[in-house]
Amino acid sequence: MKCWIALPLLLLLALGAAAAPMTIKELEFLVRQRTPDADVIAAVQKRQLMAPVDATAIKALKQGGASEALIKALSAPGLVITPEQALAERQRQMAQQEQTARSLAEDAAASAALEDYRRKLAGVNSSRGKMPAILDGKLVKLNGDQLVPVSGREISNVRVFGLYHSAKWCGPCRQFTPKLVATYKKLKQQYGDQFEIILVSHDHDEFNMRDYMKVDGMPWPAVRYGTQIEELKRYSSDSIPWLVAINSAGEPMTKNGLDKKYVAPELVLGAIQELLERGMR
Repeated sequence: MKCWIALPLLLLLALGAAAAPMTIKELEFLVRQRTPDADVIAAVQKRQLMAPVDATAIKALKQGGASEALIKALSAPGLVITPEQALAERQRQMAQQEQTARSLAEDAAASAALEDYRRKLAGVNSSRGKMPAILDGKLVKLNGDQLVPVSGREISNVRVFGLYHSAKWCGPCRQFTPKLVATYKKLKQQYGDQFEIILVSHDHDEFNMRDYMKVDGMPWPAVRYGTQIEELKRYSSDSIPWLVAINSAGEPMTKNGLDKKYVAPELVLGAIQELLERGMR
């Protein structure tokens, strides 16, 4: 099992935009990751910056641990693209986002139609999929210090499941989990029981899985430690953190569920938000 370090460059590669100018947020991420100054400077020289390193950016970079030497190097002339280039890049990104949204909507609509068709063939209620029955008796959630069972009834209305493969020992997982928790709470407020995250632990024992859930404040259920669910294995990977979306029929809703190629979880989380916003109910 590999623990994937999801650097910003990988996000860009996943979007097919490895040569895109570097944003200040990406720069801050590199600094917080304790990337050597020489590597940061080399990356900036290769891609250039989307915007100048101003006073606000300098403050954020210093809070992230940037050295004075790095700040000085990043302020050197010739590292920032021109205003005309910045405008063209923003337009390119907007067009790409619109295309991504259209693709997601089309994929979601196709998945929904297929899900509904299969349910009708099976003669079951069209408002329900098979995942609640598959997961019934195999999930637990944290209640204080204890893991308690989660029944299939509690997830019977879920339309979008996010399967989160993660582990306490995985550094990049621990960095992403707080963001997932924050976004999860917002999405639950908006979409209620239409959406759920399921933790698939890659820890070495139940104690560490439970401790990870408690310390990081995971409000979602987890697959009971040691339980193997064949339907979920179809969308797993050898790398973590791994986040993939499936619908209530157990079909993939994000591309990494089809081709098994690694996509940074931040990107998949954005896709899940897009799916929910486009009415995947």
